[in-house]
Amino acid sequence: MSLSVIVEPVAEGGFCARSGDPLPFSAHGNSRDEALAKLRALVDEKIASGTEIVEFAPQYNHRFREQIGFLKDDPLFDEWQRAIEAYRDEVDRAEGIL
Repeated sequence: MSLSVIVEPVAEGGFCARSGDPLPFSAHGNSRDEALAKLRALVDEKIASGTEIVEFAPQYNHRFREQIGFLKDDPLFDEWQRAIEAYRDEVDRAEGIL
């Protein structure tokens, strides 16, 4: 797991390190390294307490999902595609597009 962290100087002196979701923390320190170390300690403490970050990709379950690709081995598929292309060319010529 990696987190993106913003480290920036603050007006009153020192630095602030901030992370965003899923672990939105901020920590201040006299130096950049001190602010980062404090932020890391906050994140480590949260994870040590049992917080778990899980990454997953949602499943797209469309009702026709099982049918996707069902024509891939059909010998007439390529012929059908050529017929569609020929028809489109014919319509385009009739309308003066080609």
